[in-house]
Amino acid sequence: MIFFLALMLAMANRVSADPLESMIKTRAVAGTLQFEQALGFNTHHKDATGLAQMKAAGFSWVRCYVLWKSCEKSKGVYDYSVWDGMQAAIKANGLKPLLLLCYWNPLYNSNGADNNRSVMNTPEEQTAFVNWVKALVGHFKERGITGQYWEVWNEPDAVVLLKTVTYATLVDQTAAAIHSVDPTAHVISGGLATYDTDMLEGALAAGMANHLTSNDGIGIHTYNYMGENAAGERAWPGPIAADPERMFNGNDRYSPRMPNCDAIKAKHGVSNIPTYNTEASYSLGDFRDGPYDHPQIILRWALTTWAVGFPMNILYDLDDVGYGILNKDHENAFKAIATLSNIAKGRTLTGYTIYGSVYANSNLNLLRMEGARDVVYALWVRSGTQKLSVPSGTTGSDMLGNAITIETSVTVDVTAGPIYLTFIKD
Repeated sequence: MIFFLALMLAMANRVSADPLESMIKTRAVAGTLQFEQALGFNTHHKDATGLAQMKAAGFSWVRCYVLWKSCEKSKGVYDYSVWDGMQAAIKANGLKPLLLLCYWNPLYNSNGADNNRSVMNTPEEQTAFVNWVKALVGHFKERGITGQYWEVWNEPDAVVLLKTVTYATLVDQTAAAIHSVDPTAHVISGGLATYDTDMLEGALAAGMANHLTSNDGIGIHTYNYMGENAAGERAWPGPIAADPERMFNGNDRYSPRMPNCDAIKAKHGVSNIPTYNTEASYSLGDFRDGPYDHPQIILRWALTTWAVGFPMNILYDLDDVGYGILNKDHENAFKAIATLSNIAKGRTLTGYTIYGSVYANSNLNLLRMEGARDVVYALWVRSGTQKLSVPSGTTGSDMLGNAITIETSVTVDVTAGPIYLTFIKD
């Protein structure tokens, strides 16, 4: 009798057919990256701080700021010792680096000041920047480090502004220099913070991608909460203006809109160059008046970016005051990402239905992960609640991995965030 009961319990959540499969609207393409293969984080540290914790949570990439002025303090004299140590720490923790090449150097500013007001305004500055990068790539190559990922500049449309043609020329010249030293390197254009489609179009028209190939990338940042000032112009920072699911469509004025990005790339003949999501996040301060909390929106961002198919998704930041994923105030956001990484491990993304990807008015979002013996669904809504009927005995958990009670139905609630349901294959 005991054996019979145990057998019945073990088979309770086995189903002869996937009960949610009919709700899938988009099938994932073959070769889709597993979740953790694309997941990364940003850090301003130049040592091993937090690397082990992030690796254990399922992160694969670490994006590091390599500041020009910190490496060249006398003209033509370069000191890369700190980056030798950082490279060793990254390798020791089983991570891969995305090295961000950025910002000004007072040695070449026309006014001699340590500020960004004359950034790249003269040919001398641009040439000096390219020479520094070329020497850095050569430095690593001499030590047997090749095939690295390099991002040229950071947010040229927001943080340290560059004129469109200046930006295009800088990316083009830097990419040519990097490839001349290391043909196996991957060069990514600087991620656009506000996703300025005019700047992307102008930069491509000005030759930004002349030395980029399908081995390289075009960078964007998927921040979705630009606001407006009194004149109706975009302003940073601003309140949340878009949910992360809207990356799939063009309905939001200031969010990264993938259809627009793809159309611009096609127009300029560079559809073969992948788009990289080199930075994004949400701050705790953005949720004072929202219907949901910080961990929910971070997890929804992670699920959506996986479905979009970016080769790299960088979460900002390791320990920034407002965004730091390892800050105590962010501990549930960190745990939510770690829970998804654990669930996704060994399972393949096989399909999804996400707002904007097929039906603009869809509220229920789901993502299907298939393993050797089971199928796991992530389900979430953008507003309110939605009740689903499921087979008796279905197992599930909340976004932090805690088991949830399920009988013959489950309610998905925006205030509780994504949940997971597991169905055992026959």
